[in-house]
Amino acid sequence: MMIAEMKKIIKDSLFIILISAALAMAVNYFHPSGFSLISKRDAAGKIAFISGIEAKIKFDRKSAVFIDSRDGTEFINRHIEGAINIPVSPESISNKKIKEHLGLLKEPVELLIYCNGESCGTSRDLAKKLFSIGYSRHIYILKKGFPEWESLGYPVKNRDGLK
Repeated sequence: MMIAEMKKIIKDSLFIILISAALAMAVNYFHPSGFSLISKRDAAGKIAFISGIEAKIKFDRKSAVFIDSRDGTEFINRHIEGAINIPVSPESISNKKIKEHLGLLKEPVELLIYCNGESCGTSRDLAKKLFSIGYSRHIYILKKGFPEWESLGYPVKNRDGLK
Protein backbone atom coordinates (compact mmCIF):
# COMPACT_ATOMS: atom_id res chain seq x y z
CA MET A 1 0.00 0.00 0.00
CA MET A 2 2.79 2.39 0.89
CA ILE A 3 4.68 1.83 -2.40
CA ALA A 4 1.53 2.36 -4.47
CA GLU A 5 0.87 5.67 -2.69
CA MET A 6 4.47 6.81 -3.27
CA LYS A 7 4.24 5.94 -6.98
CA LYS A 8 1.02 7.96 -7.27
CA ILE A 9 2.59 10.96 -5.49
CA ILE A 10 5.67 10.81 -7.74
CA LYS A 11 3.50 10.44 -10.86
CA ASP A 12 1.28 13.37 -9.82
CA SER A 13 4.33 15.49 -8.97
CA LEU A 14 5.95 14.81 -12.35
CA PHE A 15 2.70 15.70 -14.09
CA ILE A 16 2.51 19.03 -12.22
CA ILE A 17 6.17 19.78 -13.02
CA LEU A 18 5.68 19.04 -16.73
CA ILE A 19 2.53 21.18 -16.93
CA SER A 20 4.30 24.01 -15.07
CA ALA A 21 7.31 23.85 -17.38
CA ALA A 22 5.09 23.87 -20.47
CA LEU A 23 3.13 26.88 -19.20
CA ALA A 24 6.32 28.72 -18.25
CA MET A 25 7.78 28.16 -21.71
CA ALA A 26 4.57 29.37 -23.35
CA VAL A 27 4.47 32.54 -21.23
CA ASN A 28 8.18 33.12 -21.88
CA TYR A 29 7.71 32.69 -25.64
CA PHE A 30 4.92 35.26 -25.85
CA HIS A 31 6.31 37.76 -23.32
CA PRO A 32 8.19 40.62 -25.09
CA SER A 33 11.11 40.46 -22.67
CA GLY A 34 11.10 36.73 -22.07
CA PHE A 35 14.27 34.80 -21.34
CA SER A 36 16.16 33.99 -24.51
CA LEU A 37 17.65 30.54 -24.86
CA ILE A 38 19.49 31.73 -27.96
CA SER A 39 20.35 35.23 -29.20
CA LYS A 40 17.13 37.16 -29.73
CA ARG A 41 16.78 38.27 -33.33
CA ASP A 42 13.76 39.00 -35.46
CA ALA A 43 12.59 36.46 -38.01
CA ALA A 44 14.82 37.91 -40.71
CA GLY A 45 17.80 37.95 -38.36
CA LYS A 46 18.28 41.67 -38.85
CA ILE A 47 17.51 42.94 -35.33
CA ALA A 48 19.89 42.20 -32.46
CA PHE A 49 19.18 43.12 -28.84
CA ILE A 50 22.25 44.33 -26.97
CA SER A 51 23.15 45.42 -23.44
CA GLY A 52 24.04 48.91 -22.27
CA ILE A 53 27.70 47.89 -22.03
CA GLU A 54 27.72 46.72 -25.66
CA ALA A 55 25.97 49.93 -26.71
CA LYS A 56 28.60 52.01 -24.89
CA ILE A 57 31.34 50.31 -26.92
CA LYS A 58 29.54 51.36 -30.12
CA PHE A 59 29.09 54.86 -28.65
CA ASP A 60 32.79 55.20 -27.79
CA ARG A 61 33.88 53.93 -31.21
CA LYS A 62 31.32 56.17 -32.93
CA SER A 63 30.34 53.14 -34.97
CA ALA A 64 26.60 53.59 -34.57
CA VAL A 65 23.96 56.23 -35.04
CA PHE A 66 21.88 56.29 -31.84
CA ILE A 67 18.19 56.78 -32.52
CA ASP A 68 15.70 57.61 -29.79
CA SER A 69 12.30 56.19 -30.75
CA ARG A 70 10.45 57.88 -27.87
CA ASP A 71 8.23 60.91 -28.40
CA GLY A 72 9.75 64.35 -28.87
CA THR A 73 9.02 65.57 -25.34
CA GLU A 74 10.83 62.66 -23.72
CA PHE A 75 13.73 63.17 -26.10
CA ILE A 76 14.01 66.88 -25.30
CA ASN A 77 13.92 66.22 -21.57
CA ARG A 78 16.64 63.53 -21.53
CA HIS A 79 18.38 61.46 -24.19
CA ILE A 80 21.64 59.74 -24.98
CA GLU A 81 24.21 62.34 -25.95
CA GLY A 82 24.43 62.66 -29.73
CA ALA A 83 21.24 60.69 -30.41
CA ILE A 84 18.70 61.75 -32.99
CA ASN A 85 14.97 61.50 -32.42
CA ILE A 86 12.74 59.52 -34.77
CA PRO A 87 9.53 58.77 -32.90
CA VAL A 88 7.38 55.92 -34.18
CA SER A 89 4.19 57.93 -33.85
CA PRO A 90 2.42 59.98 -34.89
CA GLU A 91 3.04 58.67 -38.40
CA SER A 92 3.35 62.14 -39.95
CA ILE A 93 6.15 63.18 -37.57
CA SER A 94 7.84 59.81 -37.89
CA ASN A 95 7.90 60.03 -41.68
CA LYS A 96 9.12 63.63 -41.56
CA LYS A 97 11.99 62.70 -39.20
CA ILE A 98 12.97 59.72 -41.35
CA LYS A 99 13.13 61.95 -44.44
CA GLU A 100 15.09 64.55 -42.45
CA HIS A 101 17.71 61.96 -41.44
CA LEU A 102 17.66 59.84 -44.61
CA GLY A 103 21.22 60.81 -45.57
CA LEU A 104 22.49 59.72 -42.18
CA LEU A 105 20.58 56.46 -42.41
CA LYS A 106 22.30 55.68 -45.72
CA GLU A 107 25.83 56.11 -44.34
CA PRO A 108 27.87 52.95 -43.66
CA VAL A 109 27.30 52.99 -39.91
CA GLU A 110 25.20 50.80 -37.66
CA LEU A 111 21.87 51.93 -36.27
CA LEU A 112 21.19 51.56 -32.56
CA ILE A 113 17.63 52.28 -31.50
CA TYR A 114 16.41 52.71 -27.95
CA CYS A 115 13.24 53.55 -26.04
CA ASN A 116 12.13 53.26 -22.40
CA GLY A 117 13.14 49.67 -21.71
CA GLU A 118 12.24 46.07 -22.32
CA SER A 119 8.49 46.61 -22.12
CA CYS A 120 8.67 49.46 -24.63
CA GLY A 121 8.08 48.28 -28.19
CA THR A 122 8.79 51.47 -30.11
CA SER A 123 12.41 50.49 -30.85
CA ARG A 124 11.30 47.29 -32.53
CA ASP A 125 8.46 49.10 -34.32
CA LEU A 126 10.85 51.73 -35.68
CA ALA A 127 13.32 49.05 -36.81
CA LYS A 128 10.54 47.27 -38.70
CA LYS A 129 9.46 50.56 -40.25
CA LEU A 130 13.01 51.27 -41.43
CA PHE A 131 13.24 47.79 -42.97
CA SER A 132 9.90 48.34 -44.72
CA ILE A 133 11.25 51.45 -46.48
CA GLY A 134 14.37 49.69 -47.68
CA TYR A 135 16.97 49.76 -44.90
CA SER A 136 18.83 46.47 -45.25
CA ARG A 137 21.65 46.35 -42.70
CA HIS A 138 21.42 45.03 -39.13
CA ILE A 139 19.79 47.20 -36.48
CA TYR A 140 20.76 47.00 -32.83
CA ILE A 141 18.24 47.66 -30.07
CA LEU A 142 19.30 48.65 -26.58
CA LYS A 143 17.44 45.86 -24.78
CA LYS A 144 16.80 47.67 -21.47
CA GLY A 145 16.58 51.06 -23.16
CA PHE A 146 17.37 54.53 -21.93
CA PRO A 147 16.84 53.68 -18.22
CA GLU A 148 19.74 51.20 -18.31
CA TRP A 149 22.00 53.65 -20.16
CA GLU A 150 21.29 56.36 -17.63
CA SER A 151 21.67 54.03 -14.62
CA LEU A 152 25.13 53.02 -15.86
CA GLY A 153 26.15 56.68 -15.75
CA TYR A 154 26.76 56.96 -19.49
CA PRO A 155 26.55 60.34 -21.32
CA VAL A 156 23.08 61.87 -21.20
CA LYS A 157 21.93 65.25 -22.39
CA ASN A 158 18.96 66.98 -20.81
CA ARG A 159 16.83 70.00 -21.66
CA ASP A 160 19.48 72.38 -20.28
CA GLY A 161 22.27 70.67 -22.19
CA LEU A 162 23.75 69.27 -18.98
CA LYS A 163 25.13 65.79 -18.80
